[in-house]
Amino acid sequence: MSESRLTGSSTTARPQDSTGPASGGGSEGQEEGAQGLGAIGQEAVSQAQEQAVKIVSQAREQVTASVKTQTTRGANVATVLSSTLHDAGSQLRDQNEATVATYLDQAADQVEQIGAMLDSQDYGQLIGTVQGFARRQPVLFFAAAMAVGVVGAKFLRSSAPQSSSPQQSGPDAYAGLRNLQGSEERRTGGYA
Repeated sequence: MSESRLTGSSTTARPQDSTGPASGGGSEGQEEGAQGLGAIGQEAVSQAQEQAVKIVSQAREQVTASVKTQTTRGANVATVLSSTLHDAGSQLRDQNEATVATYLDQAADQVEQIGAMLDSQDYGQLIGTVQGFARRQPVLFFAAAMAVGVVGAKFLRSSAPQSSSPQQSGPDAYAGLRNLQGSEERRTGGYA
């Protein structure tokens, strides 16, 4: 605050109240209180921003760790698959099926390269590699994506725990739900 304001000199732009200097001091106290609240509000906003940055940073670290774990698993699966394909190719060669064995060996080499790529690249590089492949070979990328989806679905379906109670499937699977909803419509007259 300026000195002229505190002393009540005529240089202040605010007119003085007729009740004396006590009322002027109260007004200044209100201004200081408002400034104090503003500072507290700014501090709260600053703390909230810091917390948000921490949370985003932690989430990013967790996602990065999870992606690294999954890519390591993918690389291990690719290594096992490559080895299996090479073994199958060797067995086919032993049975005089050299042509099919050659295709299996080529597929095994490709899978092995994919495994090495998964193991050596980080998340951003993998995304770039996949995007580049999708731009260069869109039909092959789509076919590979479909194959991965089908294989993944079969794997998930086969690894799901089998329940002992029979599950209802087909068009009558949701008949009970439809009947329940139908009775609610009748009860409410079709209005919510």
